[in-house]
Amino acid sequence: MKKKKTIALLLFRYFPYGGLQRDFLEITKELLTRNFNLKVVTGRWEAEKPKELEIIELGIKGLTNHKKNINFFEQASLFLEEINPNLIFGFNKMPGLDVYFAADTCFKFVAKQKPPLYKSLPRYKAFISYEREVFGNDHKTKSFILNIKQEKEFIQEYQTDKSRLILIPPGLPLSWRNLQQKSNFKKSINLKESDKLILFAGSAFHRKGLDRAIRALSYCFDQGNESIYLAVAGKDKEQPFLNLVNKLKMKEKVIFLGPRDDVAEIMSSSDLLIHPAREEAAGNVIIEAMVSELPILTTKEVGFSSYVEEYDAGKIIPTPFTQNNLNKSLHSLISNQAINSFKGNLVGLRNNDFFFSRFKFIGDFIERELNA
Repeated sequence: MKKKKTIALLLFRYFPYGGLQRDFLEITKELLTRNFNLKVVTGRWEAEKPKELEIIELGIKGLTNHKKNINFFEQASLFLEEINPNLIFGFNKMPGLDVYFAADTCFKFVAKQKPPLYKSLPRYKAFISYEREVFGNDHKTKSFILNIKQEKEFIQEYQTDKSRLILIPPGLPLSWRNLQQKSNFKKSINLKESDKLILFAGSAFHRKGLDRAIRALSYCFDQGNESIYLAVAGKDKEQPFLNLVNKLKMKEKVIFLGPRDDVAEIMSSSDLLIHPAREEAAGNVIIEAMVSELPILTTKEVGFSSYVEEYDAGKIIPTPFTQNNLNKSLHSLISNQAINSFKGNLVGLRNNDFFFSRFKFIGDFIERELNA
């Protein structure tokens, strides 16, 4: 019998509500169907462990994030020497990867916006070092990238050979095809069907612009839109944003839901997705909203804003971002028939195979790499 080939999958931390983590889990499911021997190496696994996966937890040690990353890589390297896998597939930047899943933006590109002193910090030097190990033009790692924006940034900063940057399609689980047309979510949070419900979905509240969304909601309320509410689905520290809500006297208008497994149902009852991120390599929530026929208000910094533009799925706040632009765009969207127009553009997208093809695409690529 032909021996199974071993793939080591390296992920610094797994928790169930992160976009990268969801992609990671779907990729492992796809690879399991192809009869590979998978070994997941992680610092911490913060969820129930799937029985079909061999998961090795190394622990997370270090006082700073960059030190934790270095310690994880050093421990993982020792383990990899023992098992000698046929392919090393990383979901965080580190040396020695055969394949990398680029779920984040180019760190070096984003760091240009920081003060000059930032480049002298150990954190900057550590992150740049690991990023160079993946994208430097003297390395061979092949990277799955999510959009053309990433491709341009990595080539600009590291002169990466374009052949090493593999553009992949969106990747929703097929379960999104079976969405309810309408749920009773508004009723469950004591709203009327006629109330306008704006949805913010995602962890990393500051990076994804929750404060911006709250301020835009407050502006609309001040303009006379009293039947407007913001539902926040995701896991992060809420207190700074609760403070802002209280300061703007919007306590009755902003509903923190915590992490949710029923985002699809929430989307089916919502009127608009707001995703005014400061930085976002992709933004899978954009695709989730599109196949849910939910119009979108987002920023140019979001990688998947290109799909919003391509499918005329909503409005995009241009760069440089201004709060006033977001405020007026939200007010315009909820004050006229624009939402219905955008909603009409999204009808039937859930039947488009393209939005569900990421994981098969990656599985096919990995199989070719191992059989080359």
